[in-house]
Amino acid sequence: MFDSDNPHHKKARKLFEIIEMLRDRPCTSRELSQRLGISQRSVQRCLRDLQDLQIGLRQNKNIAGVFIYSLPSQAEQLNEVETLITHNAVRMLYHHATSPNHHYLRVLEKLAAKLGEPARSIVQRSTRNLKQRVSPVPDEGRTLETVARAWLHGKVVQFDYQSPGHTEGRQKYELEVYFVEVSRSNLATYVIGFERKYHQQIRTFKLSRMKNAVVQATTYQIPDSFDPSLYLSGAWGVIGASSGTPVSVRLKFDREATVRLQEGGYPNLTITHEFADGSSIASIQVGTDLQGFPREILPWVLSWGSKVQVLEPQSLRDRCQQEALAMLAHFASGAACPHVQPS
Repeated sequence: MFDSDNPHHKKARKLFEIIEMLRDRPCTSRELSQRLGISQRSVQRCLRDLQDLQIGLRQNKNIAGVFIYSLPSQAEQLNEVETLITHNAVRMLYHHATSPNHHYLRVLEKLAAKLGEPARSIVQRSTRNLKQRVSPVPDEGRTLETVARAWLHGKVVQFDYQSPGHTEGRQKYELEVYFVEVSRSNLATYVIGFERKYHQQIRTFKLSRMKNAVVQATTYQIPDSFDPSLYLSGAWGVIGASSGTPVSVRLKFDREATVRLQEGGYPNLTITHEFADGSSIASIQVGTDLQGFPREILPWVLSWGSKVQVLEPQSLRDRCQQEALAMLAHFASGAACPHVQPS
């Protein structure tokens, strides 16, 4: 939705947001005030306007004696399987949300409103504590809004960025946003697009590391040649085709790990051979970093511990061996965990 300083537009947006909220679930004027960031007096004026419009605004008292407002829902009811799939989408969104950003709350409520009872009430209760969640990246909500406006309106976004491995200060980038992806490995949001200022190629940026994001006046069009599925085809997390050449990672898993792999959930993984003892060999096409190393898959491989052997590439095999020796050295040193005094 475009920003506007027109007072009539601002009031219309407030009324529209209140209508959507009250159609999703009943709210008190205090809840509406907190969600919209306006005073309760302003909310009460909006509620009186909605009463005058005669669109079915209901007013009742809850068990605490506080007035609670609602509107008839217009949500399309889902069948049983659609309900379960939507519930799963709500849970993924809930785990993905790092802060009580009101946009996340609105989407959760919109999805929950499509569910029949008892699923609707259970889902609403399951996401209630999102309002109290504290974000480790306070600015992420504003960055999310800025990227959304830039992407959906085809405008360049400018931002400061510093990668964890770089010691120099933040650099200012200009990005034509092509796609927004959520990593399978850490549920973090990544922004993919053509970086105009320095790299002059498609790059991937982690949303939480983007600071001081501003939408520019410059417009662009996403080229027809950009295919998100193709770009991410070699991605284990989010590293796509613009980094190093994808490599084939071959791993040998023991019987227990093989059973878990066969349950699915790894789109890029193919079991190429199964042995009589239940072990297996799996192949994965994985994107690499600019040094040609499959960095994204390293934590996943290490998470299997002794249940996996790296067959190739040699660089990954060597790195896993280094990590194992470093862990062994920690145990061999005999150093005890320092006692932490309670605060």
